[in-house]
This record gives sequence, C-alpha cells and structure tokens, in this order.
Amino acid sequence: MSKKFKGPLGKPIFVQPPGLIEYLESKEDALTKYSKAVNVARAEKLSLLFEHYGIQQGDFAALAMALASDLVQGFKVTTERNQVGRPTKWDGISSGYLVVEIERLIEKNPHLNVTSAAAHLAKRDPWMDFVGGKNPAERLRQQYEEVEHDKWAKVCRDAFRAHEAEGTVDEWDKSVLALGS
Repeated sequence: MSKKFKGPLGKPIFVQPPGLIEYLESKEDALTKYSKAVNVARAEKLSLLFEHYGIQQGDFAALAMALASDLVQGFKVTTERNQVGRPTKWDGISSGYLVVEIERLIEKNPHLNVTSAAAHLAKRDPWMDFVGGKNPAERLRQQYEEVEHDKWAKVCRDAFRAHEAEGTVDEWDKSVLALGS
C-alpha cells in the first residue's frame, strides 16, 4: 500500500554519487559528502511533508501519526467490523433459505437425507454459484448443520409456510434465485 504524493514529494531524491577519482582519493570524505547531500535533500522533503499534512514544522509525533494513519493498515479507523478478508456470504437470510430448500427437497423425496439434498442443491442455481469451491455440496451440508436451529431458519420456515398457504411459492422461489445475483 503506497500513498501517491504529488510534486516534489512524488519524486525520488537524486544525489550524484561520488566520482571514481573523488572516491579513490578519500573514500571516507566522498561517502560523508554524499551522505550530507542526501540528508539535506531529505530535510527539504521533510519540510514539504509537514506542509502536505498541514502539521506545524517540527511536530514529529503528529507527522508520524499522520503517516501511520495513511500508510499502516493497523492505524486506519473504520466503523465496519469485518473490513478485512472475504465478504460474508452466509448472512441470516441466505442461511435460512438454505435450510428451507434442503428441507423442501427432503419432504418431496423422503429417501434423501441432508447430505444428498445438499448434493442436489449444489448442482442448481443459485447454490452452485453461491458456494463454489472444491466441494460445494459438503459446504452446503455444513452450513445447514450450523444454522438449522437458529432464528433465521425459523423465520424462513415460517415465511415459506406463509407462501404455501397463500399459493405464492413461485415468489419464494424467485427470492431464493435472487441470492445468486
């Protein structure tokens, strides 16, 4: 992660290295001269850095904090808890839909168990795109077992029963398919 600075702060410092004759005459003097030239150029850039951040010249603690906030992930402030890592796929509603869909399959086909119902779902939209990975059927089974007793599973079961009672199961199916989009 690098912050893009403009103008002189966006350009590297170039200091002519000591020439061969100068270096051969006095290695120590040549390196000292070079080091001083680098330090002078850095001091000029440091002054520009204070200006860039609007910090009073010489307030190194404030400058260090401003730089750390811009450049070090651990100094950034966020109001989101799960900013780092992969986005959460399994929220309450998607988990609840999964529970209902597995249970619907088992109800229609009593010879199926959770594992085989998950395998069937893993081959259909939206689940095949939603899960992905090497073994989507196993991931669906694991997710089902993690959430089959939680409040979202109950809410979704109740919602599905309401759709059945009202004859609007096709609306339910559209909602489930919308998970993939």
